Amino acid sequence: YATMRNRGNSDDQRPKAKAWMDVKVQPSNEPVILNGSESTDDNGIVNYEWTLLSGDSSVVMKKENDIMMLSNLIEGIYIFQFTVTDTADQQDSVNITVTVLNSEQTVEHCLVPYKVGRCRGSFHRWYYNPIMEQCQQFIFGGCNPNKNNYVRKEECNLACNRVEGAVEKRQEPRCNGNCLPFHLKCEDGCCIDRTLECDGTPDCRDGSDEKFCDSDVQGFNKLQQINFSAQSYCVDMPDTGPCEGSLPRWYYNPWTEKCGR
Repeated sequence: YATMRNRGNSDDQRPKAKAWMDVKVQPSNEPVILNGSESTDDNGIVNYEWTLLSGDSSVVMKKENDIMMLSNLIEGIYIFQFTVTDTADQQDSVNITVTVLNSEQTVEHCLVPYKVGRCRGSFHRWYYNPIMEQCQQFIFGGCNPNKNNYVRKEECNLACNRVEGAVEKRQEPRCNGNCLPFHLKCEDGCCIDRTLECDGTPDCRDGSDEKFCDSDVQGFNKLQQINFSAQSYCVDMPDTGPCEGSLPRWYYNPWTEKCGR
């Protein structure tokens, strides 16, 4: 701190590119907006640049300063790079992934019932209710989520906007001996969706998907004993603060479920 204070503002810091989270969206004619307005620099940003790194090239990109509006999106994955340049021609970049869900992915993200799970945490999450055609809040226990589980309401609205359909019924195990990467293999050799593990309901015919769940609960109970000041400790957006120093810190990204700098 003393070194930073004595140095003052003589050193021009690199800019910091910040864009909103990776998003999942439905195919539609409505534009998808990417927002880089939270990007910062000690002396000001003079240029914002958006570039398509991968994905269908027919996407229409309309830039308005630090905002990018996307249209003509088709099913698939797009990766965009957002680059900011400051007055000293220093740059910083960040990548954003936009996933346009297909019908199978829409079932997983929007039509499966919300899942509390076996753990007994208390985390406010959002899920899409296809009967009401709106995102609603529920309490997530903290272990083994399915994909209809969103940290923020905006994320849920983007992924499941106007999706219609009945709540997906539980599927019978697949017993053809061909388990895919997203499957959980039961002890009898059959396969179920991995997100059904430890949901309180046996889905494997031999009940093996619920067999080792108590160890998950015990481990999670230990995490619950950590004294955090608020429930939002791990889901708040990282805050760089008003000072102009450059001190590396770590924050938790709930969308990637990893810590970043």
